[in-house]
Amino acid sequence: MTRNLHFVGSVKLEDPTAVFTALGEHVGELAPRYPDGETGERENWLGWQQAVFANHADLEPVDHGDDYVGLLQFRPRAGVDPATIEFTDIGYARVALASYGDFRRLRDAGVVPSGTRFQVSLPTPLAVMAMFIDPAFAGVLEPAYDAAMTRDLRVICAGVPAGDLAIQWDICIEVTAYDGGRPLHEPDPLGHASATAARMMELTDDDTETGVHLCYGDAGHKHIIEPHDLATSVAFANSITASSLRSLAWVHMAVPRDRDDEAYFEPLDGLAIADAELMLGLLHLTDGIDGAQRRIAAAEHTTADFGLATECGFGRRPLDTIPDLLDLHADAARRA
Repeated sequence: MTRNLHFVGSVKLEDPTAVFTALGEHVGELAPRYPDGETGERENWLGWQQAVFANHADLEPVDHGDDYVGLLQFRPRAGVDPATIEFTDIGYARVALASYGDFRRLRDAGVVPSGTRFQVSLPTPLAVMAMFIDPAFAGVLEPAYDAAMTRDLRVICAGVPAGDLAIQWDICIEVTAYDGGRPLHEPDPLGHASATAARMMELTDDDTETGVHLCYGDAGHKHIIEPHDLATSVAFANSITASSLRSLAWVHMAVPRDRDDEAYFEPLDGLAIADAELMLGLLHLTDGIDGAQRRIAAAEHTTADFGLATECGFGRRPLDTIPDLLDLHADAARRA
């Protein structure tokens, strides 16, 4: 028996062609979906969206003072009605369609296995607002960014055949806020994330797969906040499942390197995600196959049915570690 593999999104290689080629060589059919790696300017998750706001004629940067530590944030310029602001090109559809061309070419050539889906990973609009918009205006501007993301999703769905497409919603800021991290402009992060994911899922074709990545971040290989166990991830997964008329294809959850105790996985007893596949992000290059097998064994005390992944994307790790990390994926999957 082997376990399926899942890749959250970012893979620090030169370009999508290099990512698809490396995945084909190292993991082959073990992963049912291949992302394009979010290469180049996209390697730092939402970082590339700063340009959307910096270049917007109706926005200006916020001066938070010398003691502020965080990303550059923006607000409407004086005299601009926030309700009139629109976002025209946020870039997600443009890069996805370009990457799909590479994906299809390589699949036709046999580099990518037949039957593999092209995976597009998208952030929630709330996450982008929380990162780049002054909290006083984040709730006001979120509908405009949501509309832009909705347009891009429609363009992606129109440009990629439904049977080739998998859409992943990255849910991180809401998860950490729910656990007591950075406060948001939205007081109900779980309900908001569930409603957003459900609404976006219903815009896709029945043959398009949709999944969610429930994340605690990995900036500097550190979480935004440490998860006590999988209870919050289970709550989000169950809420999204219950909120949507469409079925999830997969749910990804993070497993810290030091959590090889059975207690961390016990909340999975209450997981209610219908036929969605559970993907546990328990692979860590720093302790290799031995650590992976310890965490797999601990998880198996609660559930035996899950695939394998890392906690988050690996667009921010050193390039020379990528081959070994991909080989760890394949080794762990085949030893199941």
